[in-house]
Amino acid sequence: MITTKTGVRNKLTPLKEKNNKENGFAIDLLSTCLVIIVAFFLVLVMLTFSKVVETKIDADIIGKNYLYRMEQQGYFKGTDKDDMIKSFKAKGITTSNESVELKINTDTTVKQVAYGTPVTLDFTVTFANPMYDYLPERVGAVGIKAKGLLAKDFSYTLKYTTTSKW
Repeated sequence: MITTKTGVRNKLTPLKEKNNKENGFAIDLLSTCLVIIVAFFLVLVMLTFSKVVETKIDADIIGKNYLYRMEQQGYFKGTDKDDMIKSFKAKGITTSNESVELKINTDTTVKQVAYGTPVTLDFTVTFANPMYDYLPERVGAVGIKAKGLLAKDFSYTLKYTTTSKW
């Protein structure tokens, strides 16, 4: 307030009054370009991880189908693993080298049990990280195992339990 009454404000910025130039065109577009780049990156990440969610849902469905089969048989047969691998391959759930890595964990019921006894299907499936294709070839430092977003493959472990009804 004091500066406007005494006229000091005009004396502090005399060059600005004579300079009638506006901001440059590139400066105006810089923020817009930055927002577009960030939005593109976010859409790319969203689409990529929607593929991961879709793969996990497919793995859940396959796991539940084999759990229902176990419920009727009373155990997980040795041939069920081969059928399960075929199901994963048919859905396109493969690792980065186009193979199906399926590990049946030790909690899985592999011997036939009596009616009403709990049966468990516990397995781990490994599938390719869709984001890995967009990353540079060498992301991590030498000797460091890449995890999370930077990993070449993801592992997904599922454990289901129900009662035998055979």
